[in-house]
Amino acid sequence: MVISRVLNEVSERTIERTLFGKTYDAPFGIAPMGASAMFGFEADLNFARAARAAKIPYVMSGSALIPMEKILEANPDVWFQ
Repeated sequence: MVISRVLNEVSERTIERTLFGKTYDAPFGIAPMGASAMFGFEADLNFARAARAAKIPYVMSGSALIPMEKILEANPDVWFQ
């Protein structure tokens, strides 16, 4: 059986996902990256801020140079590797 998918209503589509009781705007996030400070000043902090603004998960690397407390101030939903 062939089902037509042309001209279907798509205004209510979403890629939101709920994980561990928190709803995110996308089914992906920012993965932990060791030595990210080599790529920019306070890169880990900027990743945390960007993830919060985009409503996606951020996983802080165990080798991050920014203290965990400072990252948590920028994004209280951060995960730790």
